[in-house]
Amino acid sequence: MKMTGPWIVTFLYGLLVATLVQADLRPPAVLNLGPEVIKEHLTQALRDHDAAAILHQLPLISAVQERSGSMPLLNSLARSFLRFIIWMKVTSANILQLAVHPSNYDQELIVRIPLDMVAGLNTPLVKTMVQFQMNTEIQALIRVEKSKSGPTRLNLSECSSSSNTLRLSLLNKLSFTLNSLANNVMNLLVPALPQMVKNHLCPVIQQAFNDVYDDFLRLATAPIALSPGALDFSLLSPAIQDSNIVFNLKAKLLDSQARVTKWFNSSVASQMETTPDEAPFSLLVRQDLVNAIVDTLIPKEELVILLRFVEANYEARFFTESDRLMLNFHNISIERIKLMVSDIKLFSPETMKGTLTTILENTLLPNENGQLRTGIPMPMVKALGYEKFVWSVNKGALKLTPDSSENPGSPPW
Repeated sequence: MKMTGPWIVTFLYGLLVATLVQADLRPPAVLNLGPEVIKEHLTQALRDHDAAAILHQLPLISAVQERSGSMPLLNSLARSFLRFIIWMKVTSANILQLAVHPSNYDQELIVRIPLDMVAGLNTPLVKTMVQFQMNTEIQALIRVEKSKSGPTRLNLSECSSSSNTLRLSLLNKLSFTLNSLANNVMNLLVPALPQMVKNHLCPVIQQAFNDVYDDFLRLATAPIALSPGALDFSLLSPAIQDSNIVFNLKAKLLDSQARVTKWFNSSVASQMETTPDEAPFSLLVRQDLVNAIVDTLIPKEELVILLRFVEANYEARFFTESDRLMLNFHNISIERIKLMVSDIKLFSPETMKGTLTTILENTLLPNENGQLRTGIPMPMVKALGYEKFVWSVNKGALKLTPDSSENPGSPPW
């Protein structure tokens, strides 16, 4: 069975023992989602909601006509030109690459969504369609919001588009007179377009973010099969740190009958470092929870047999294979297991011979070289768009991050 070479993490059983001097309170697990993950998932959600198609439906002609009625200084030629517009609409629309930045305020992210549109108008005064390009930007805030009636969650609010980000330019070469008239049309759009974009697109962006948040929450709290039993996460609290969305998680261990065997419900003193790094995402699992997971995978009574009776050392390794976490104990070989089974005959402990043989065969043979054959599946990795991940020891915790050699890209609009 192939191991992922340089990413093997070695530590002693009694894992990650660390001095808790000056340790802070840390939750059992922390999921950090970086700006790249946020952008990719929000971009996909906007695609799913056909956000670009909504821009094609902006009522440009009615906005221009309404605006012209409030401008008494508009000359008669321009008014005549507007009356002869047969139709005017967005002919192409693209949502460009999103940007996610930290705000100047605590627990707040800024999301910027640039828009690139081409609009056209038809009038019998011009033989060809008059086209002009419109570039603008929507800005929204992601905040941690507390509710008296429900749990704390992240919400997207203050979605708006400003005329300061609006740029319009003609794409046709027109005569001087027609160019002036077309510019009048664009000038009428400048104050109208930001409000149109806000009214039509911001509700869609709000719904898209709600879907993304719900997906992230399902991802963070999805149970992990341990064989036997499972590790079940639930939300302690959401947070925003730097440019990251953070889920502080509590956990419980379940046996094969889905009965809770151990709870991890609160923050405790730990040296676990939870500050986000530049990884697209990371999952940190606190030391005591890691110990409990290992105890679940290999009960202590089996561990004694595994390590002492075969004279293996107490060193263990986590390593990764694709999207699974594997565990390995050193110095356990098929030859040593067979020798131990044969050595029982020398002592002739008739009353225990069958039991000891069964224990040795059932415990050691399935774990030749200490490998847990099935490993621990981590569906979170593929759900976030990655095929492989790596583990590292990180100050009182195990840390999962995507393999740095992977660079998933977002498909174009």
